[in-house]
Parts: sequence; structure tokens; C-alpha cells
Amino acid sequence: MRKTAIVMFILALLITVAVGILHIELATANPHPFPLMGDIPPDENTKPPKIEILNSIVDGNSVCVDFIASIGESTTAEELRIIEVYYKPDWNQSNHYVFRTFDSNGNIQNVSWVTEFSYKLNVTEIPEGTHTITIFACELGAYYLSGYTYLFNSTGYSPVNFTIKATDVTMPKVSPSQNPTLTPYQSDSATAVVLGFDWLQVATLVLLGAIVVLLIVVVIFLQEKN
Repeated sequence: MRKTAIVMFILALLITVAVGILHIELATANPHPFPLMGDIPPDENTKPPKIEILNSIVDGNSVCVDFIASIGESTTAEELRIIEVYYKPDWNQSNHYVFRTFDSNGNIQNVSWVTEFSYKLNVTEIPEGTHTITIFACELGAYYLSGYTYLFNSTGYSPVNFTIKATDVTMPKVSPSQNPTLTPYQSDSATAVVLGFDWLQVATLVLLGAIVVLLIVVVIFLQEKN
């Protein structure tokens, strides 16, 4: 009987340790477990994403633009990440996406946490004339206010102006980045915070299950022995 009590005490201690580890890991993985309240506009302390044009070259009826899109500066927002980057030429008003976290239905299709995105854009078969290609970047972030979570979207853009001529090709002129004027891309708030998978939590749960199974086996063994 005394051996049984000792074994039960040791197993209970192991279970307590495993549960403690799991609790710590969950707290580390989600340092702000606040209820999600919905979407709000970015505050005045949060700047839109920045798009830096590194290089742009016109070659015949094509243009090549190297750029970097990065999250905006903020003193109040947390968990900022780029969720989409696209461009829109003036001769074709469609959005041409080069990076997307969500599809058109708001479902996650890329779980990477991106704070900076570099890309070499090559646009061909441009008609003659003076044109503008506008590059857009949209970010998603969160505010933690009074125990609640609020998500926001912010869009920044930068236009690239250039001229396509049959006999005289000019180098493009790059305008500085401007503040966003477009309606931000609306994503599914319920899925926007799903960013990855924590294998350490899974391992802890497996360990906890193994300990429980071991406890059951030991109790059955001791009962049969007695």
C-alpha cells in the first residue's frame, strides 16, 4: 500500500510539471490572449507601409522596377505584418498581386509572417505614351486596448512615372511615397490572427497523454498484484 501511494505521488508530480510547462508555452505563444472585438482604423501614431523604389529602368516597351515594401512605424500597434503587395498600371486598372496572405474570400493562403518584402517587377507590352504604375502594400496589425484586441488594415503606395516612345525612351521618374487614400483590403478577422503551428505545445500534450496512460497502467498493475 505504501509503494502504491509513493508511485501515485510521483506520477501526480509529473502531471503537475507537464501541465505547468503547457501553461507557460501557451502564455508565450499568445502573450495577449484578449478577446477579439473587430476592426478599427489605424490611429494617428501608426504610419502606413513604406515602399522604397530601389531601381527602375525602361527598355523599349517594358519597364523593370526593384522595390522593397516594409511595415509602417508605430508606437501603439503590435504584431504588424505585410498581408499583400500589388501594382496597378494606368492602362489596365486591374490589381496585379505579387504577394497575398489571404485569397479573395479572406481565407489564409500564406502563413508567413512578413515584415519586409522585396521584389523585382517586370512589366512588358506597355503601350506608347506617358504612364504610371502604382505599387501598393497593405499591412495588418493589432491594438491591445483595455483587455481587448482590435485589428486594423493600413495601405501605402508609391507611383512610378515613365514614358514609352517608339524612337526616344526616357528613364522613369519616381515619385515619393504618399499617404494611403484607398479603402484597405478587408480580411477575415477571425482567421487573420492564425499565423503558425507550435510543435512544442503538441509535444507537451503528447507527454501529458503518455503520463496519464502510464498512471492507468501502474494502477491496474498494482491492483492485480495485490
